Amino acid sequence: MPANRGPQLIEPEDLVHLREDDTAKVLLLDLRVLAQYSNCSIKGALNLCIPTTLQKRQSYNVQRLADTFASRKDDLKEFLLWRQATSIVVYDAASWTLAQAASCVNILAKFTNEKWEGAALVLRGGFKAFSQAYPDHIVSQSDSDRDHVDGNARKLSIHPPESGMIAGGCAMPATKNAANPFFGTIRQNMDLIGGVGQIPLKVPGRLKETQSVPQWLRVVAAPEDRGKIVADRFLDIEKAEQKRMQKALAVEGNPASPGKVRVAGIEKGMKNRYKDILPFDHSRVKLQDASDNDCDYINASHVHFSKSDRHYIACQAPTPVTFPDFWRTVWEQEIGLVVMLTAENEGGQVKCHPYWEPGRYGPFEVKVWSEEKRQLVAKHRVKEAATARDGHKEAARPPFSRNASGLSSTSHEPSSNPSATIRTLTVSYSGKPFAQMRQVYQIQYSDWPDFGTPADPQDLLALNQLRNQCSPLHTTPILVHCSAGCGRTGTFCTVDTVLGMLEAKAAEGPQQGDNDWIAECVAEFRQQRLSMVQTLRQFVLCYETCLEWFAGVEARGNVEV
Repeated sequence: MPANRGPQLIEPEDLVHLREDDTAKVLLLDLRVLAQYSNCSIKGALNLCIPTTLQKRQSYNVQRLADTFASRKDDLKEFLLWRQATSIVVYDAASWTLAQAASCVNILAKFTNEKWEGAALVLRGGFKAFSQAYPDHIVSQSDSDRDHVDGNARKLSIHPPESGMIAGGCAMPATKNAANPFFGTIRQNMDLIGGVGQIPLKVPGRLKETQSVPQWLRVVAAPEDRGKIVADRFLDIEKAEQKRMQKALAVEGNPASPGKVRVAGIEKGMKNRYKDILPFDHSRVKLQDASDNDCDYINASHVHFSKSDRHYIACQAPTPVTFPDFWRTVWEQEIGLVVMLTAENEGGQVKCHPYWEPGRYGPFEVKVWSEEKRQLVAKHRVKEAATARDGHKEAARPPFSRNASGLSSTSHEPSSNPSATIRTLTVSYSGKPFAQMRQVYQIQYSDWPDFGTPADPQDLLALNQLRNQCSPLHTTPILVHCSAGCGRTGTFCTVDTVLGMLEAKAAEGPQQGDNDWIAECVAEFRQQRLSMVQTLRQFVLCYETCLEWFAGVEARGNVEV
């Protein structure tokens, strides 16, 4: 095989020949979920189950990959020979192109980033194609208690010590100290090893009146805090989710006992865009009128903050195989607005497939009646622009200077021409031919990447105002999705919820109370769907957007909350 020129596809027969070559040193990695690997795998493959969000991080290097083998000494010893490998071959369930095999490409990049110069190879067709072509090279459950069959085969156990059920493709331990080799691959566990970091809040320089900002928001925006309180609260939320998942996936006790949180959809494979983001059984959306041949599963969750009247369905971006399920959800839940918070493609990867294109998806027919692009400009920004034209623009302040309120301040520069696409769709259902055709609005905001520059608070505030125009009554849920349906989705739902509460309280007059609505909202959302508001940067954005809202309130006249 040639030296590394970037990942290349390898056919099943080429893998067989490669492993039969005595001069070749091959490291074979199985990236499928543990349940699939334990059931059957290619002889000699090491299981490497890494959450999708971690695969993309440059800081998550080969050493971090090796840490996942800590309790599997034989596997660790074999993995640590990776620098001597002439070829590293990775495979997933059934990817036929490099574009489909994003996880494989991401893992191989970890090795090439370490100056490894061997052949980085992806098995075309994944495990499915190889197992069909070479069944004799597969280790199944019946083989798992055998000793080494040949030099490349290893003894497998389908019952690793203390292994419990599986969340997002990775097993969790029964207790905190359980020696489970796969617990380290859970995102919350890995991220919390070094804390969550600290990000100072950016406060609009226009925000002057302390009285308009509630105490809980004023405290976290104080210049001397530098984001510590917000970071501590996010760490508490992460720890609570970690503890919740430990209990949910412990093998001890009855899984059906009251209060038991269970993860759904592990076995649904093609119906999940990502293997590590799955809904909880108690809050998942259940399809109601699916045919006998279909199940009631969709990767979507009911999300609601108990102090608010706003309800959401947080959903993964549909894939072609789940388009009918998506439109069934829209129909059955009487969705009038869909908010899309991702580009269709990002970094060479498909983040969302075009489910809105005219066509028939199972029993549902979708038509596009109108489509327009609208600039995202918050109401108070329009007024400020007019003021600037009159020569009354406020002098700029340096980042984190003190203003009259004692809050740290910085100037949020508006994004260059931020915009959203608004579509008016109609949906009809052949299962109910006499039912009236329904109208559904879709807002598509594509300038918020999964990784990289976060959304601007002004853009998010304008997006919230646009959402209120499209769905002002809040009588039915709105469906919100990004790609995985948790990070950006959770951020939007949190901002929309808290802004709605702030607007309602402002109308009622001054309110008392020091409870942090943002932290409370996110903590409650996390009990309904994994990783809602996934990163500290997104958590900070929630606070910054609320501060931007108060700056707008002051631009229109002071209101106490």
